[in-house]
Parts: sequence; C-alpha cells; structure tokens
Amino acid sequence: MNLDALTIGWYDASDKENLRERACPSASISVLTAAPGDLPWNGTVLELFSQSAHRFSGSVALAYAEQSITYGELWNFADAFRGRLVTQGIQPGDLVGVVAGRSPATIAAILGIVMAGGCYMPIEIEEFSAAVLGQIRESSGLRFWIADAKFRQIADPALWEGCSVLAVDEVACPEGAEMAQIPAVEICGESPLYVMFTSGSTGLPKGVLVPHRAVVRLVVGQQFIEFAPTHTFLLHSPLSFDASTLEFWGSLLHGSRLVLAPAGQLGLDDYTQLIRKQGVTTLWLTAAMFHLAAEHTPGMFAPLRQLLFGGDVISPRHVERMRNLYPALRMVNGYGPTENTTFTCCYQVPSDYRAEGSLPIGLPITHTTVHILDAEHASVAPGQSGELAAGGAGVALGYLGRPDATGERFIPDTFSSRRGAMLYLTGDRAVERPDGTIEFLGRMDRQVKIAGHRVELAAVENALSESPWVVSAAVVVLTVPSGEKQLVACVALASPIENAELALRAWVQARLSRTSTPQHWVFLEKLPINANGKLDRVALQNICEARLLVSALGNPVSAAAKDESSAASAGAADENHITNRLQGMWAMLLGRASVGADENFFDLGGTSLLLIEMHARLKAQFASTPSLVEMFEFPTPRRLAQRLFQGQQWKGDMATADHRGQRQRAAMLARRPGFSAMKTPAVGSAREDGTR
Repeated sequence: MNLDALTIGWYDASDKENLRERACPSASISVLTAAPGDLPWNGTVLELFSQSAHRFSGSVALAYAEQSITYGELWNFADAFRGRLVTQGIQPGDLVGVVAGRSPATIAAILGIVMAGGCYMPIEIEEFSAAVLGQIRESSGLRFWIADAKFRQIADPALWEGCSVLAVDEVACPEGAEMAQIPAVEICGESPLYVMFTSGSTGLPKGVLVPHRAVVRLVVGQQFIEFAPTHTFLLHSPLSFDASTLEFWGSLLHGSRLVLAPAGQLGLDDYTQLIRKQGVTTLWLTAAMFHLAAEHTPGMFAPLRQLLFGGDVISPRHVERMRNLYPALRMVNGYGPTENTTFTCCYQVPSDYRAEGSLPIGLPITHTTVHILDAEHASVAPGQSGELAAGGAGVALGYLGRPDATGERFIPDTFSSRRGAMLYLTGDRAVERPDGTIEFLGRMDRQVKIAGHRVELAAVENALSESPWVVSAAVVVLTVPSGEKQLVACVALASPIENAELALRAWVQARLSRTSTPQHWVFLEKLPINANGKLDRVALQNICEARLLVSALGNPVSAAAKDESSAASAGAADENHITNRLQGMWAMLLGRASVGADENFFDLGGTSLLLIEMHARLKAQFASTPSLVEMFEFPTPRRLAQRLFQGQQWKGDMATADHRGQRQRAAMLARRPGFSAMKTPAVGSAREDGTR
C-alpha cells in the first residue's frame, strides 16, 4: 500500500494571523489552539496504549459477560496475536481484514495488529454481498484476515483464497502477570491505523484511511467529554462503524473500563440492564437509538454521567425531555464524518436547554478547524450558508486506492501555513449562528443517512438502471410514522415480471449493501418528467407519499383488526385477534397501507431499529414477550401471534395504544417548521438531503 508520504498538517497559535489574512475579512474562522507539546501529529495510538497498559496494569480493561481482563492481561493477549501475525509475514503498513464479532479476543486481535505496525480494516461481512467483498479485497490488496468461526462459516471461501487467515478463537490469553516486551516498530502519527468503509457514488464502498494522529487528536486533550480512568465506556457499535473509534480508543488510551456489549441485536431493556449492571458512565448512541430510548426507556440514561448522540438530525423535543429528567447528565450532540475521524464539532447541551429551532452541532473540537465555504472554496460571512469544510489533525489520509475520489473531497488547506495541510469537503451545508455556534442545514448532494449509515442515492439508482428489467428508476427518501428514514425505489419496468420487488431487491443487494437496499417499491408505467424534460423529483415525492404514506394513515390497521371480539373486550385475545393487531402495528411502523398475515417483516423493509421499536411496543402489550434475538424466529404476524398466544396474557388494547401513538406523532410533526397541512399529518417526509 503506497501512501505517497502524505502529510496532513494542523494548526497551532502561529497560524492564527495567517488565517485572518487569507480569509474573507468579515468571515468567522474557528481556530482552537494548543501548546506545542500537546500536538498530536507525531503521536501514535501504540505509544499511548503502552503507557496506559503499564500504568493501569492491574485495573480492569475489558468486561464481557462475567469475564474481566486487566490491562496487563490485555497487553499480553494482544502480544500473542502480534506474534502470530509477524510469523505470517505482516509488515508495518499492511492491511488486516477483521471479520469478527465483539469479544475480548477481537479487541486483543486489533491491538495485536497495531503492535505489529499494521492497519486494521473491520468489515461487517453480512452487510455486503460476496461480489462486493471480492471487489474490496481486490482493490485493497488485502492479504491478511482475522476471523471468528461464524464469519468463516458464512463467507465465500474465495474471500480467503491466497491469504493468511488467523482464527480469532485459536489464540488464548496467556497466563502470568509479567507484561511482555514488544520490539520497536517503525510507525509515526502519519502511519495508517484503520480503514472504515462508507457508501460510494459508484456503488463500491470507499475505504477511509485514518492515521494514528487522527485518533490521538480525537481522544487526547479534548473537552467535549471527560476521558479518565474513572469512567466506564460501553462498546456496542459495530467495529466497522466509526463511533467504535471513540468507544474503543477513548477508553483504552485512558485506563478506563470498557464493557463489551454481547454479540447480536440488543433491545432497549437489554441496554438498560447492561448499563446498570456494569456501571456504564459514558454512552454514545445514534440519533435514531437516542430517540427510541428517550421515547420508550428513558430510565436507561439514569446511571450515566456522559451521553453522546449524533449521526443524524437530533429531535430537540427529546433532548429537552432528557435534560429535564437528568439535569446533571452531560449531554453532547456530536457531528462529524468518518473522513474527519468521528467528531468534527460538538455541542454540549446547556442545563437550561429549551427546544427552540434545531439543535446546533456546536463548535470544532480541539485540534480541529471548521470553515464554511462558497462554491469557489472561499469563506462566507457569518450568517451565510455554505459547505462545511473540516481541517486539522483529524483529517484522514484519503480513500484507499481511490485517488480520483480523494482528489474530489480532500483539497489543500489554503488557510493554513503548514506544508501539506488538507481540508475535507464534507458535502454538508452549514451556517454560523450569531452566538458563534454552527448549525447543520442538510446535505448539498444526494446522500442520506439510513440507520446511521451513509447511502448515496445515485449509487442505488445506477444499480437499478443496470438491471435488464428496468427502463428507468429513481430513489426518494421518506420518513415513515415510526420516525425512521426509508428508501423508496420508483421503477418503470421494461415488461411485467413475476415478483418484481423480490427480484430487484436481490439485484441491488448483490451490488451494494444491505443498508442501500430500498425498503419500499413503487412501480409506474413511466417516471414523471417536468417541462424541461428532466425527472420531476417533486412529483415523484408526492406520488410516493400518496401511495405509501397517506394510504397507511387512512388504514392503520386491517379491517379485521377493527372488529373487536367479545373476548378481546373482556381482556383476552385469541390468536387471530393478535395477528390482526400485529398487522396493524407493522403497517404503521413500516409506513404501509396494510401488511399480510404471512408477510416477512424484513422483506417489507424492516430494519434493526424498527425491530427494536416493535419489541418495545410488544413489551408494553404482553406480560411476556420474546427476547429481541428470538424475534428473528417469528418474522410474520401469524407466526409471532402464535408465539405470543402461547400462555401470554393480553395487557391492553394494542389498537388503542397504536392509535394514541399515531396521534402523538402527528401532533409533534404538525408543530415542526415548514409542516404542510396538505400532507398526511402522521408522516414527516424527508428531503433527499436527509433533513426535514
């Protein structure tokens, strides 16, 4: 892997006047400085972890189920992986693919890669098809893998062909209290630490190459939260999601205790119990998960001292509610793309916060600069909107093996006097408020966040257009009554085909990712065209709302579900009654007019977040509800009703509860700025930039 000796500079106090001279005189330049000794560009994660491990050798580093591992034990565990990798021929700078679930061994394996001077590349193998994974391997030149048994079983064997594969479960944690001595390795702040993938406009995911100094900058010398050995962090994000960077390194580089969430999907009650049992003090959540927890299980936040959320637009109403419940809790809205290492700006919610307007993204964190630029990449005046550009020590090295894409988004930082300094163009529109804080205004391009992951709408449209069955296709974004953004594919077919939705869903999944696959499908004779002969996206949006969402509001439950039986009114429910109620609930959550008794929740576009919300609703209706993991075994209303009916007691009228929830959501949406009474009051439709 050739990095071409890339050097990304950042700012110290000597740059401030140069910034003032080069920028528009009326522009506001956010520059946070630090003493030279605090500069992160020469620091490495390995140096800091070594210091932490030796200083806190007897303290607990990892907690997993009933197991705990001290820093000294973790150091030796990681060294065991380092030794195996070196034996396999790894050299500093080599990439190592990591396809393993959360476990102490996986954490030790990643640390072992870093000890050997390697660059870890975590991949959610179930997110991509075999073809896409093959492209990733070929384009990255990957020769080393660390994998657990599950992934070795489900992966295409061709993925490992010609590579060295180290089974994560074959390396044991060594016994003995003495910490191993590891040989010096030639790495520096600019050396690559990890690669994480984001959506690409061509369909092939882009690997963001992040160096050591970017992670050092994220968790050292910061003020947005406290990093200290007295804190307990929860690692629940997928290792391939850049939020794990904060959870992982923010804990282990400071002697904190890192709790590993169990593998698999967790429900809200699971989170609540885990946080209380393990004494978690610091938690990061996606916007969607924060909203769900605030709505259904606000007690989940009671033990916390620090709560961070972000990844999408945050509901001020939910923030105000949690602020009122927990006035002492440090609450932070964190904003930042993967290309600028997790966080660029943070907003600490004040103790007297009230929900007025949107929640700002705050100010740039330490060792970070933010500029709001016009189309010519010059600074705009305060109060004017433009593209947010991020600079400083957190800027990534670029996209792995993609010089074209790197050149489009990573540009020379003309505001800095430091040689080689770069800016990352985020593609986000922003404005500086009168108080100096920054407000996110949405995307400038056709990129959205679905379940916390970036999705390029153009990539989905291109994949559909390549199908021999499709004449034309377009993708729009809607927000269903549950509050989640979902993709709608609008397709004109060349000729009628049997099971068109299933066929095209499989077509997209084979070429993109699971997250990029549309949840809803609208088939038209032809797509609407405006007076200029171009695709009329406004008309298309209206068509989708009319077909999917307005009808869903008018028919939230099936006709059979509205027929109250005497048994139900007496507090009991037969199996058919429960099935009908489930059909109504699923229709509301999925934004559909109706759901058949034997239709599959996930085939209809159900996501893990929607499953969590459904699970929370079921627990409010039934005395005993299957665990979230068990829910995957009952993917249709009929099968789930059979499971619920066996010895379950009906806790209330599900239809009444769902109707009440719809009315509450409708009232909330009606209060939002720009809400139109011409549209369904139970649905907020998202623009393609992901804002509302």
